[in-house]
Amino acid sequence: MVPVECQLVITGLGAVQRSPNGNGYLVCPTAAGDVVLWLAPDPAPQLRQLQALTLPCRVRLPCLKDPEVAGRYWAPESARLVVVGAASPKLDSPRLDSPRLDSPELDSPELDSAPGTPQNRQPA
Repeated sequence: MVPVECQLVITGLGAVQRSPNGNGYLVCPTAAGDVVLWLAPDPAPQLRQLQALTLPCRVRLPCLKDPEVAGRYWAPESARLVVVGAASPKLDSPRLDSPRLDSPELDSPELDSAPGTPQNRQPA
């Protein structure tokens, strides 16, 4: 299976855990379910990026749907997490929160016209 780019609102950070074969991972709750972030052999850069997030935070990253646990997603250790912005009530609607792994809505007009995006910013 190939990971598909999706958008999730991370609402918390779990503790670093280890799989039976020693690989590190973090389980993070999101508005759409849990996402398991697999960590690189040297997880320090990934952990610094995650710990610097102001939660809740909307992120974009490649994910796989967990075939055994409904509402759980996996992000491989090579996944590049991109911060899209702080979560807002408009962006947290259930329709947009649920990542659509078959047809992601990352470029939807509603996201492009959301408050705080460059198209709608008012000059200071």
